[in-house]
Amino acid sequence: MKVREIMVSDVTACSKDTDLESVALAMWDSGCGSLPVADDAGRPIGIITDRDISMALAFNHKSPREVQVGTIIDGKGVVTCTSEQTISEVLDLLAANRIRRLVVVDEAGRICGMLSLGDIVVEAAQESHGGFDEAESLLPGLISTMGKVYTSH
Repeated sequence: MKVREIMVSDVTACSKDTDLESVALAMWDSGCGSLPVADDAGRPIGIITDRDISMALAFNHKSPREVQVGTIIDGKGVVTCTSEQTISEVLDLLAANRIRRLVVVDEAGRICGMLSLGDIVVEAAQESHGGFDEAESLLPGLISTMGKVYTSH
């Protein structure tokens, strides 16, 4: 199974100059808890989560309109994958980096989607109910990845 088969392709991104209020409203409108952060060319430079927003506001004691994304993303970059990678490859990336989300990029390195560990879990659950062999082949990698991602740092 390829990333393109289960990734979310309708993705809203923000920039490092976007204020946290706008990010939170975009998350609300999109029904998600994270947004990729993109440079001017649409290439990912980070991910911001609802937890990032909560912690930034708790520690900065400022209005969400006064805090920009660039002040809270860590600057370490972002782990990405392509739509043509396999889910097994993505599970290895998630486990190795102890993360739950990947930004999917096109051949030019621009954001074209998002894939979360939750997306993979939902797909595996749906396929296992249909009796597909693909779901059974995903389960060992999925369980291993979840164990690594959710282990305390």
